[in-house]
This record gives sequence, C-alpha cells and structure tokens, in this order.
Amino acid sequence: MQSWNKPNLMQIPKLPDLKNKELRLFDSKKQEITLLPRQNDSIKIYVCGITPYDSAHLGHAFTYLTFDSIIRALNLIGQKVLYVQNVTDLDDPLFERARKTNRPWREIVEEQVQIYRNDMSALKVIPPDHFVGVEENIELIINEIDNIKDYSYQLKDKTYFKKQQELNSLLVANESDKELIQIASERGCDVDTLGKLNPLDPILWRGSSVDEPKWETNFGTGRPGWHIQCISLAQKYLNLPFDIQGGGKDLIYPHHSMCDEITQVTKGKDFASFYCHVGMVAYEGSKMSKSKGNLVFVHQLINQGVDPLVIRLMLISKPWFKDWEFDQRELNIFKTKLEKLQKIENEFIKMNDLEIIIDLILSNLDIASAIEYLLNVEKFKEGSDLVSLRPVLNNLFGLSFKSVD
Repeated sequence: MQSWNKPNLMQIPKLPDLKNKELRLFDSKKQEITLLPRQNDSIKIYVCGITPYDSAHLGHAFTYLTFDSIIRALNLIGQKVLYVQNVTDLDDPLFERARKTNRPWREIVEEQVQIYRNDMSALKVIPPDHFVGVEENIELIINEIDNIKDYSYQLKDKTYFKKQQELNSLLVANESDKELIQIASERGCDVDTLGKLNPLDPILWRGSSVDEPKWETNFGTGRPGWHIQCISLAQKYLNLPFDIQGGGKDLIYPHHSMCDEITQVTKGKDFASFYCHVGMVAYEGSKMSKSKGNLVFVHQLINQGVDPLVIRLMLISKPWFKDWEFDQRELNIFKTKLEKLQKIENEFIKMNDLEIIIDLILSNLDIASAIEYLLNVEKFKEGSDLVSLRPVLNNLFGLSFKSVD
C-alpha cells in the first residue's frame, strides 16, 4: 500500500554530538517514564493505523503526530528508526458502512485512505517505512493462524484463541476479569457467546457474511480477527519483540493486551518492549466517537481555511499521554503562536539554548515547554557560533513554512 510524500527535512548545521543522549517516554506497561535504550540497529516501531471506513479526526491525528515527534527526536540523536503502520482494511465497521451507504467496501477503503494520506501530508507527518494493509497480507495471516492451531478451538464458524487463565498482559495487570469482560463488551467483543471456554477468548478467524470478503482455509471459509492481523504484520516487518507498540489509549484492551498474550503463549516472547499509548481527545464533553457524532475531521478544518500547521502546532503542544478536550477557540491561540514562530525563523540562538530545547523534547516529548523556551530565549540576527532557527523549526517541530519548502 502506498503511503504519502515525505516532508522536506533540513540538516541542523553545527549540531553538537548527541550520541550520548537518550529518549525518555511514558511506558503504559511499566506505568512510568522509562529510558528507551539506544540500539545498534534501528528502533522498531509499530503503530496501529486507521480502519478506513471514515476520515481521520483530531484523535487520530494526535496519535500519528505523537509518533512523528518520537521519530524526529530519535533521528535527531542519530538513532535510525524502522516504522510500520497498518491499515485495518478488513473489519466490521468498514463492512457496516458499505451496507449503510450501498457502496463497495474496497471503494470506501480507497477513498478514505487517500483522504488520510492527504491529511498526513498536510500535517507534515513523516511517512512510515511500511504502510501495509491486511488484505494484501492475507496469506501471511492465514499461515500464522494455522501455525498456532494448537492454541485454538473452533466454535461454529469461528476459531478462538484459548486464553490462558493465569496469564493477563501486564498492560491490564490491575484489572479483574470482571472489569475486562465489561470493557471487552463495550468494545464489541462477543463475551456472551455460549460455548466459549473463556468469555475473553479472542477471535482468530470468523465466517464471513455474503457481502464480505472470504478465503478458504483449513479452519473454514471467512476472514481474520483483529489481533492476529497485527501480530502477523509486526512479525513480518519487524520481528518480535520489537521496541515500541503505539496507538491510542483505547487500544490497551483488548487489542494490545491480546496481541501481547497471544505472542507470549504461542511464541514464548513479548510482543513489544515498550507501549506508548496516546491520550484520548474529547469534544463537547465526551471522547470523539462516531456513535456520539462529535468528530472533528482534519480535512474539514483544512477545508474551512485552518492552516494545517496550526493544527500540527496545537496537537504537538499537548501532553501526548494525557486526555484533553478540543476547544475551537484554541485554533486562534495557536494561529497567533505559529505567526510568532514564523517571524523568528530567520533568526539564531545560542548552542546551549538549543541543547536545552533538545533536552526538553527528549524528556517525554515536552514540546510545549520547548516551544515556549524557544519563543522567549534571546535571539540574534546572525553569528558564526550560533544556530539557525529555520532548520530547528523544520526538523524538530515539523514547522516548515513556505520559505522552507
């Protein structure tokens, strides 16, 4: 699957040696800010992407801009990154949308993925190294299910993973089974299906309705479940365990927890070493969701005349691991702040001030503090021992103004 165009990046002249620097991030599994150790090869990142039945809203953009900032920070300190992002192009919400609108589901996928590409390009998001769909990897996923058949069972037209009663992912170590069943039920899992060995057993394979895609396999005709899709793709493109699993907080359970549990049981290893879960974005008093009709779409804001860099600046300025509520009035606040940053792009700062800015970014992506420091620090028109702000704004914050492109 084709991704989007990479934004123009600029080298920062006179950059000090940063190979002793390391990035610290809040790890959902450890529930603390944790050092991400340097790797001799690439830091491997997998971020769960969109289900393309609708366009990207601010909650989605908040997630993908967070990982864009992580990648920029890692590149800054000389660390290579191997980044995979999937597209869940085989899923219930997509097929429901196709029925509701009387449109072919592949047509919806193509349309929505293109809108998503346009949004990410406008927001200056660095594209993943691998932008992959489920359907294009279906044989890989079928083989993976076949490989773990000893850990599964069939019930009518579904194949389930046999969850180990004594094993819960550390992501949900503080949750009881009763609480997990409640969460799973709220998120569409079939916890009430009679005959399941455990209400929390996840689906590996399911029968397809007449208007859904289907494949013939040893375990029936149908399509794959959710968790096994990401396990298969991560194994193919990154190997397990990889370094960072990312996504919104709503993926902690059941998706990421189940990916972790299935991998531990079937492969004897963790799914990922670090888990970075981005906060939820609310609007009009509750989390953005299709059911509540309170979505704010990126492309709609852009079509209304909002500068994409204003959206970017607003989102990267929020504490990435905390929930927050969008207020339309904030766009004017960040428009003013963006104008201030553009006015100083041709100025210079001292090297020690740049190092302070870098340290703030490496401290759990404290970008808001880094930008405030940048706005208030002493500026100079030029100087042989000074650092130009234009590449700093471009590379560190993704703020590439027209004079840069």
